Parts: sequence; C-alpha cells; structure tokens
Amino acid sequence: MPESRSGQILTLGLPITAAMLSQSLLTLVDTAMVAALDDASALAAVGLGGYASYFALALVLGLSVGVQTVVARNIGAGDSQTAFKALNSGLLMAVVGGLALTFACYFGAPLLANLSDDMRVGEIAIEYFGWRSLGLTAIAINFTYRGYWTGIRQVKVFIRMVLLVQLANFGFSYCLIFGAFGFPQMGAAGSGLGTTLSVSLGAVGYTLLTRYSRHGELLFKALPDQAISRDILRLSVPNGLQQVFIAAGMLVYFALLARIDVAALAIGHAIINISLFIILPGNGLGMAATTLVSQALGREQPDDAHRWGWDTVKLTAVLMAVLGIPLWLFPTSILSLFLPQELVEPATLPLRITGISAVLQAVSMVLSQSLLGAGQARQVMVYSTAMQWCIGLPLAALVGIYLGYGLLGMWCVQLVERVAAATIYTLLWQRRNWAPTRSLQVATNNE
Repeated sequence: MPESRSGQILTLGLPITAAMLSQSLLTLVDTAMVAALDDASALAAVGLGGYASYFALALVLGLSVGVQTVVARNIGAGDSQTAFKALNSGLLMAVVGGLALTFACYFGAPLLANLSDDMRVGEIAIEYFGWRSLGLTAIAINFTYRGYWTGIRQVKVFIRMVLLVQLANFGFSYCLIFGAFGFPQMGAAGSGLGTTLSVSLGAVGYTLLTRYSRHGELLFKALPDQAISRDILRLSVPNGLQQVFIAAGMLVYFALLARIDVAALAIGHAIINISLFIILPGNGLGMAATTLVSQALGREQPDDAHRWGWDTVKLTAVLMAVLGIPLWLFPTSILSLFLPQELVEPATLPLRITGISAVLQAVSMVLSQSLLGAGQARQVMVYSTAMQWCIGLPLAALVGIYLGYGLLGMWCVQLVERVAAATIYTLLWQRRNWAPTRSLQVATNNE
C-alpha cells in the first residue's frame, strides 16, 4: 500500500482513535469508581442503565453518520458552504429529536425495573438512567458536530472536545459518586449526573469553536436546505434504526445475563467496557474510511473508494490485533482493576475470547463504515440487524440459558457472530453494488 494512502488514513483515523480511546478510558474509570463502592448490584445497575441510555439515543446517533457523509461528499465536490448548511440541518434535527427523547426517557425510567429480578439493581438503574436522560439532547448535538468536523477532515476540534468532555466527566463523576469537595454523595447515580453535566459542557464548547471557524457566521443563520435535509434523513434514519436494534439487542443480552445471575451481569458489563479499548480504535479508523470513501465518490472515483475500504481494513486489523494481545496474555491483571476478586476467574476466558476476535471485528467494522460512506446505510442496517437478531441473540439464549453453558457459552456465540459479520461485509464490499455514482448522489449540487 502506498505510503501516501497509509498516511492519509492514519492522519485522519489515529486522532479520532486517540480521542475515542480517551473516552473509553474515562468510561472505564467511571466503572472502576463504581466498582470501588464494592457493590455488585451498583455495578450491574450502571451497566443496565448505561445501555438503556444508548438505546434511547440510538436513533439520533444516526445523524452523525448522515451529516458526516453529506458533508464529506460536498467537500469532495469542492462545495464547503453547502457542507456547512448540512451541519445546520443536522443540529435542528438533533435538538428536536433530543428533546423528545429526553421527555420520553425521563418519565419512562421506571420501566427499567422490569429488566432485572433484583429489586435493588432496578432501583439504582432507574435513578442512574433518570440523570443520564437529561443529557440526551446535548449528546445528539455533540455527535452532529462530530459528523461535521470529521467530514471536513478537521479532527483536531473533535479531539479537543472529546478530551474536554471526558475530563469533565471524570471530575464530575468522582465528586458526585463519593461526595468529594462539598458535592452530594450520590453513589452510582452520581456517574449519571456527571455524564449529563459533562456532555452539556461539550455542546457549549462545540458551538463556540464552530462559530469562530471558517464559514462560522453561517451557524444557525443559513436556512437548512430541503434537499440536503432529505439526504441526511435518508442516510441517518437507517443507521439510527440499526443503532436502535443494536441497543435493543444489548438490552436483551444483558437481560439474558441477568437470567444467569447478578455476577454474570456485572462481569458482562465490565468486559464490554474493557473491550472498548479494541472496538473504539476500529470505530475511529472506520470513521476515517467513511470520510475517505465518501470524498472519493464526490470526486466520482469509485475505484479509489473501493481501495480506501481495503486499505483501512489492513491498518485496522493490525492495530486491533496488537490491542487484543494483552487481553489474552494478562486477563487476570486487567480484570482485577474492574471486578471484585471473586468474579475475576469466571471472567478470564470470556475476556480472552474478546481479544482473539479483534481481527474479525476490524474487517466487519471498517467495511460496514465504508458502506455507510458509499451511501448504503439501508443495506448495512438490514444485514447488521439480521446477524444480531437472527444469529447472535437466539444462539446466546439457546447456548447460555437453555443448554446451561452460562456466561462462557454466550461469549463463544459472540465469536460465531463475528465470523459471520466479517464474511458478509467482505462479500458486500467486493460485490460493489454501490459503485455506480448515480446511485450514490446525496445532493452535492444546489438543485
């Protein structure tokens, strides 16, 4: 692979990866702080409430992909002002959708009690989720800004804001969990309020930085273009629905773990958070592929777009394999940081399986993101949902619950699902049904 192409991928992808790794690190710090309470119920409740928050926000998160793809396509076509209009369209959708979600989730939080047989887990999860739901609008705004700045390949702003939000989250959560520096001691629920305060700070910071950027005078002033808004929705809604199904699947997965016991639920939450160190770099480089593929198609160069997908897969596979090695070699040392000692041994082999499957995840994550850059959001949604709901979850219930293989059986099923995902996305990318440029136009002109 030519060095210039590797350099472009790394220049765009690694800063995103570094920022997302910092986010993962501080999420793990939050988990570690809650674990320091020495309360398995609190740890399980935070896991349950956290994935409920992801489920609530999933549809709005699709805006990031829609805005990024439309912005990148216009940048590739040389139209930066139209790209800025796409940001305004995305922000309007983020505010409207975020406020509706905040209202629904805040008053619907008591429904979480139905997801756990442990009454105390349910009570803590409700309080935690109630605080988290107040930040949904701010998160939607942050992700919309992220789509814009990634689409124009100006990731330094994205990095600054991620670091600001996550450092604020660390400070707020520490103070509110333990009652430090005169703050109320809220226990596990304090991490929920800490997250809301930090993402709200991030929304303000993004707005100020964008306002004083090039074309920043258009922020909130240029009326959203109807054609651009339609294209953002066309790309965002399938991706948002995909995220909804993924989040719903995670809730079902956690419910299955809860059927085993509270220990399995706490272990599952810890391992998934640890695995973010591998998953988020893949997402970061995948986001780079989305921009590079979309810009190549904006230049009407589908062969170049195809190469960007595979070039990014190669780099991502190497990075994720390296990051997966410590999970295989030192699982006990890693797990002891996030779990009570009695839960470390049963979590060891599932964590090793997570490390082994890293390369498979690199293929499926990057190629699915590349397909999003090619405008194939609906296709990615269909296959992603089918693999999770027709393969992963039924097999997890069968093997883990009904056949009695428990936590380890469910993690083995994850490995099977990842083999299937890597195979399917490889076939989709190689088939190149997305290549004809007429099927990929997303209103890069002023019609």
